[in-house]
Amino acid sequence: MTIGAAVIVGVILPVVWVLRALDLGEDSPVQALAVLAVFVGFVAGGWVASRRAARSPLTHAATAAGMAWALFIAVNLIRRLLSDRPITLVLVLTALVFLQVSVVLAMAGGWMAHRRAAVDQGTS
Repeated sequence: MTIGAAVIVGVILPVVWVLRALDLGEDSPVQALAVLAVFVGFVAGGWVASRRAARSPLTHAATAAGMAWALFIAVNLIRRLLSDRPITLVLVLTALVFLQVSVVLAMAGGWMAHRRAAVDQGTS
């Protein structure tokens, strides 16, 4: 699980850092590529967590996504509290929706890894 979460963070953090450094604005087409990179990060993390799990590969994939989100939420909460920016209901609801989407993406990666392992073993 923790390796899967580390993969997610390792894919997403460089994307976030580059976007913040470029400061392109929210309506830049590069934002679409960033969203795609985030999706790929969660699928890859789910894949890794599932492949490393002896049992319950989808649970491990979902937990890896949850662990990565817990880290992202904690960092964002600290940043908002230190900068006196408000934590609004819309922000919380958006985070919850993205949490659900990220868990589904990680579980999709976990399912693909599980199916791939079954095909490799000849037990599909």
